[in-house]
Amino acid sequence: TPAPVTPAPLTPAPLTPAPITPAPMAPVAAPTIRPSGALYPCPEVPTSGCSICGEGLCVNNFYAIFSHPGQPDSGCQFLEQSGLRGELSNVECSTLPPIVAQTCSCNSGIPETLAP
Repeated sequence: TPAPVTPAPLTPAPLTPAPITPAPMAPVAAPTIRPSGALYPCPEVPTSGCSICGEGLCVNNFYAIFSHPGQPDSGCQFLEQSGLRGELSNVECSTLPPIVAQTCSCNSGIPETLAP
């Protein structure tokens, strides 16, 4: 039978820590914190277009369907984009604000929960 193995004595090696060099860091701007309920500005209305909600207002219920007798149903977002692109007549631009205001939730800005 072989002789038993005797473990060699362990001598701890001295530890020399490596120098720590901090990584260079570029400054980072602090995030902009908007107060709760803050509004983002409405889209800019080109001179050739109009806002279906009226001056200084914009659609907040993008998925609502606007219905008016004698007219096809249209999504509020579609109507707003059509107005901004100048695809609505002057009569439509002046007639729509009071009749779409409630359905399309017209507001003076876009709540941060809806903004991009």
